[in-house]
Amino acid sequence: MSGPLKYLVIKNTIKEQLLSGVLKYGDKVPSEAELCEQYDVSRISAKRALDELAYEGYIVRQRGRGSFVSYAPIEHLIDGIYSLKDELQKKGVSYHTELLDFKEIHVENADPMDEVGLHRYMFLEKTDRVYYIQCLRYADDVAIATDKVYIPVKYCPSITGEDIKGDGSIYRIIEEKYQYGKIRAQEHYYARTANPQEAELLQIATGSPVLKILRVSYAQGKPMIYSFRVYKGEILHLSVNLDYKEES
Repeated sequence: MSGPLKYLVIKNTIKEQLLSGVLKYGDKVPSEAELCEQYDVSRISAKRALDELAYEGYIVRQRGRGSFVSYAPIEHLIDGIYSLKDELQKKGVSYHTELLDFKEIHVENADPMDEVGLHRYMFLEKTDRVYYIQCLRYADDVAIATDKVYIPVKYCPSITGEDIKGDGSIYRIIEEKYQYGKIRAQEHYYARTANPQEAELLQIATGSPVLKILRVSYAQGKPMIYSFRVYKGEILHLSVNLDYKEES
């Protein structure tokens, strides 16, 4: 194979096989040696193709075993509250949460853009206290999403870090521990690129595509949770049913 970007041909071919379902979650990807023979390229080109696929979250490389598909897209019809844990378990993928940070702060000490949202969506003042929670969500052992969550202390006065560990379900705490009942939510979607902190947590390159979801959750008519989730790459597939609307 000739051309200056031989590794891209290999990378894009494997990526197309992942996205089309030819290669499925857990399947073994051809080794560097096999790719060298198949595409008549150097070991450097084959290695770079696999390294970039791993960096972008499509495969995981295991020393002594090879490379395996770690891409397990979450497909969700937007028609109600959904659970990342439940969606992954339907696919036979294990799920766990890593608690990165948990603290109680004043609204004025939140990140500047978060503070704006806490005023706008949660109707909180600078001196109101909130729990700040940061988590990393895993499918098997691969980080697929990072969360930032704010909960007003006045509504849930005794949340602890231990409450968050395990499945990391904030809704479970709100509904069961504090007896607020079922939650409804409003989401906003933003396609953008990963900042350096997100890239480090998700083990992708800074500037890689991500999907950010801002969710405001309500219980008993109160804005109870203000959260951001950032998914890596093409891990989340959302669909919406649209009915034809007559022009007035």
